[in-house]
Amino acid sequence: MKYNARRGRAVKRIARQVAVHREEQPNTEDIEVALQHHHLPKLASAGIIEYDIGSETIRYHGNDQLKEAYSRIRGLDQR
Repeated sequence: MKYNARRGRAVKRIARQVAVHREEQPNTEDIEVALQHHHLPKLASAGIIEYDIGSETIRYHGNDQLKEAYSRIRGLDQR
């Protein structure tokens, strides 16, 4: 997923993208709830994203350590 740090991303749009990448097709409403009440607050608390609850906007500005970890994990998947 690509993020525009100026515009951010709406929770609904990200929930739809998550649903597409799952093998079973869960209700996007369930994904939105999980994002809003669990995952996004944790990521915001860790300083990985900015999450505006009122506008339901998420901003990711980049994190070199996170990118490196993602690359390594993705490399394991491709073996």
